[in-house]
Amino acid sequence: MVDMVVPPVIVPFSFGDEQAVDAGASVQASCMVSFGDTPLTITWSFYGAESTTASQKGVSTMKIGSRSSVLVIESVNFDHSGLYTCTAKNAAGSTDYMAKLTVNGKKTTTFYNHLGFHGVHGRLSSLF
Repeated sequence: MVDMVVPPVIVPFSFGDEQAVDAGASVQASCMVSFGDTPLTITWSFYGAESTTASQKGVSTMKIGSRSSVLVIESVNFDHSGLYTCTAKNAAGSTDYMAKLTVNGKKTTTFYNHLGFHGVHGRLSSLF
């Protein structure tokens, strides 16, 4: 008899019932593998970048048991808007599920002019 390894199946998830969340809110998404053989590796990515690089942006992940992982953003801002992907892998293959996070607000841009003074939202600060 040949043992078959079953690929993972991810339960669909979202960042909540709202179409968009306000800046400053806390959000989380839970990625749970309902079916598939262990051991499993579960990872998160944001537009293809591993979540480990996102930790400096206030994004954290935590594995819960052998079949789930939670992504948490304590205080969202506009830069957190986008597609988050949970990937579950085992010996039989991998499965992805994506959820979109939309944050109300606008992107702020800080830039520096040639004298070293800075402005916010595209306005230069003046000396006079």
